[in-house]
Amino acid sequence: MQKSQHIVAYRSGADIAACDPFNPEAALATPFARTGAFRHFEYSRDGSSLAYVGPEGLTVVNVATGEDVYTFARKGIIEVSVSPNGLYVCTWERQARPDPETKRPHLNLLIHSLTTKAVIAEHAHKAQASWAPQWTDDETMYARLTSNAEVTIYSTAQRGSTFKLRATNIAAYSLSPGRNPHIAIFIPEAKNGNPAIVKIFSLGNFNVPISNKTFFKADKIKFIWNKIGTGVLLLTSTEVDATGQSYYGENNLYYMSTAGNWDCRVTLDKEGPIHDVAWAPNSKEFAVTYGFIPSKTALFSYRADPIFEFGTGPRNTVSFSPNGRILCIGGFGNLPGQLDFWDMTKRAKIASVSCPNSTQLSWSPDGRYLLTSTLSPRLRVDNGWKLWHYRGVCVASHAAKELFQVMWRPCAQLAPNPESWAKRELSPAPAGLAEAVKPKPAGAYRPPSARLGPRAVPGASFTQPPPQKRTVPGAPQTGGLVPRNSSPQSQQSQSRGNSASPAGAQQQNGSRGRTQGEKPASPAPAPGTDPQSIEKRSQYLIKKLKQIMGLKQKMANGETLDPAQVRKLESEGEVRMQLAEMGVTPPL
Repeated sequence: MQKSQHIVAYRSGADIAACDPFNPEAALATPFARTGAFRHFEYSRDGSSLAYVGPEGLTVVNVATGEDVYTFARKGIIEVSVSPNGLYVCTWERQARPDPETKRPHLNLLIHSLTTKAVIAEHAHKAQASWAPQWTDDETMYARLTSNAEVTIYSTAQRGSTFKLRATNIAAYSLSPGRNPHIAIFIPEAKNGNPAIVKIFSLGNFNVPISNKTFFKADKIKFIWNKIGTGVLLLTSTEVDATGQSYYGENNLYYMSTAGNWDCRVTLDKEGPIHDVAWAPNSKEFAVTYGFIPSKTALFSYRADPIFEFGTGPRNTVSFSPNGRILCIGGFGNLPGQLDFWDMTKRAKIASVSCPNSTQLSWSPDGRYLLTSTLSPRLRVDNGWKLWHYRGVCVASHAAKELFQVMWRPCAQLAPNPESWAKRELSPAPAGLAEAVKPKPAGAYRPPSARLGPRAVPGASFTQPPPQKRTVPGAPQTGGLVPRNSSPQSQQSQSRGNSASPAGAQQQNGSRGRTQGEKPASPAPAPGTDPQSIEKRSQYLIKKLKQIMGLKQKMANGETLDPAQVRKLESEGEVRMQLAEMGVTPPL
């Protein structure tokens, strides 16, 4: 795959467009660009079409020709997703109140057919976190979790044909990929002491589960299927860690086979949370990053037997290249942004790089380049992306004033074969591109109190003075400090007594004369711009930012946030911008 065939689409505050990531200013053979404030976009799995939503509604574009193939005018659409083969597009908008006359609920989840150019189904779905329907790979069926805690499967071939999977208190479900789809459901722990349970059914036969597993300490779950859909990893979590060692609760990892002949708990030899889990493209191995920082990363077989250990370090992310030859282990969020590239055939580290402040990473379709990006509203400054060759060379970078989304264009026909790549010799680093963008030096850490020390305060017209020692007239000398037993009332009385004396009156009259004859040397600071107010404001914003980070972790664990929490989550960019204006480095 040549560089010219690498294409990314991005969404900024002013437009949405596709470009060559190595040279964003170069014109493409089929240019695509739209101007306006857009909310979201998605590529189809084969990269043939792109769907995006804006203030006026939904638009689907044929990437090969750049022409609009479908439009749906409706204001208020927020989310969009594309089915595996790109024949259907799903949209979601916030649910309004039911019609007062008909009492019919607002149908805010729509299924659009790009074949018939029409809406083929409408549903009512309140929660934004779990709005997207799940599809089988052949697109003959899709499933969704309804409000009465049951999974409903809809047929696209026979309109109106549905069948339901009923169980008590289903909290989550997941459809497997592959030619023979299965469905897994999760029922959390009950208040009467019954353990949580996961059941796997063959799609269409819900009488008897193929496999089931029970376990405790599981309030939420994340299903992680291998590529061919023969096995699933279950990442469970609790709201509260009973040992008190983790703020984000307790995690456990289990494995289940769709054949029903094997299930187990994945044994991890380091205490702490499970940061990330990823299957290898060959579906025979998976990598786990776990434990308190410095965390540990290890490779396991599909039967959960340990194979190899990658060591420890400040890491919380693992990602296999599409060809499975390279494994990237990184530390993002509040970690310094170090990336390690490993050759999975030789089990050897290839390179290590630093990309601080990155919020997202994704591999190119051919598995040669890794794209790291800094996006808003996670970070409002230093937005843009960088391209890294797996040899550890930054081959390109692009800065943007405001960047909300960036995504590789999928190229299924050019996707590499993992078996052939496992035997191939890795190519050397590209020549002449090693002097790309270098990270800025981090500098020494300064606590918040020292950041507003004796220096100019941003937004104010004064310099913060050093702390002054106070003395009380007539009090014994204590090194210039105010004695503890000197109350404000006594200080005021002593001050009045001093001003009543001839010397005090002369000093007071002299100062009054200067005030009437001269202008003050410097005006009093405006309300809210004094150092004390700025310090209090920065402490409040840092506390709010930590609460937002906790909400993001809850959302990543699959928990549904209420509207107030969602609004707080959306204010992250504004909080970080205010801290930046104060000169305070916000925690990542």
